[in-house]
Amino acid sequence: MKIRVLFLKKSYFYYAAAILALVIILAVVLIKKNTTVDTFNEIVDNTIVKADLNGDGKEDILYVKQDGTKYFIQVTINDHPYYLEPSKTLNTLGSYTPHSPIKITLQDISRDKTPEIFIQGMENDKNIIHVFKWNRDKFEDIFCSSSNMLGFIDSGTNRTPRVMLGNFVPKGIELSTYLLLGSSELKSFSYNMPEYFMGKDTITAFINYLQSFPQGESNIPKSIFSDNITGKDLALFGKLAGESNSFIFSNGAFKDISWNKEGEVQDIIYSLNFKMKSSANAGNFKPYTITIKLRPEGENGSYCYKIYQIK
Repeated sequence: MKIRVLFLKKSYFYYAAAILALVIILAVVLIKKNTTVDTFNEIVDNTIVKADLNGDGKEDILYVKQDGTKYFIQVTINDHPYYLEPSKTLNTLGSYTPHSPIKITLQDISRDKTPEIFIQGMENDKNIIHVFKWNRDKFEDIFCSSSNMLGFIDSGTNRTPRVMLGNFVPKGIELSTYLLLGSSELKSFSYNMPEYFMGKDTITAFINYLQSFPQGESNIPKSIFSDNITGKDLALFGKLAGESNSFIFSNGAFKDISWNKEGEVQDIIYSLNFKMKSSANAGNFKPYTITIKLRPEGENGSYCYKIYQIK
């Protein structure tokens, strides 16, 4: 029996190597795309969130348990449970209310490949925010406040990430800037923000418009919307007004999600949470979240950030 030996030309190896390299590149791109989070987690009942929470490259489990009116949060790392204990300054993670569930946001503001855990909750109808950070062998509550607006800037650039905390009031959104110093200090820095900063004036007009429902539905503030927004997106308002809904703002979160070559923000996502009431549900409030995206259109000035997508 003759044994046939197949010899391949060098060119075939080059082609195979090129194809393999292309597959690897595409896989990396897809993985990066899928791990980019541009939404905020709302917790409904008992919820599990999976992520690497201690920086060892392994997936951990964050478990939010609702027990009566209280929330308890546990992180399991290598089969070891760690509980998120709020600081004595604000000794609660929030109480359960049907119209405003707890929210969890994971964001690495220290650039150590370990995300900090941001918790937005309600206690006695007042907003609270806690920030937990993994510190070698435990999670520490490094910051707490009574803000109703949480934001992140430079979340995907080479600059130092900034945290924005503040409150929405009918006349505008008041924000303060924070940077994480060292391993456990979230320190406030003064920063002169124009009204159009991160679309603050646009979001203020949007919230005020929604809170004018159902009577004010016809007074749509056209200047805050992009010319490219679809009729399908705008039709949401007619639907909500037609159902005789009324809205009260609860809390919100935002972050930048794309940038130009100079590192300037090109797209921002906001998650706005409301208490909604309608004649159909016997006057009881229920949660309603609207996610919107903005981009700068035109020169800096009033309403220069326009809404181009609503969900």
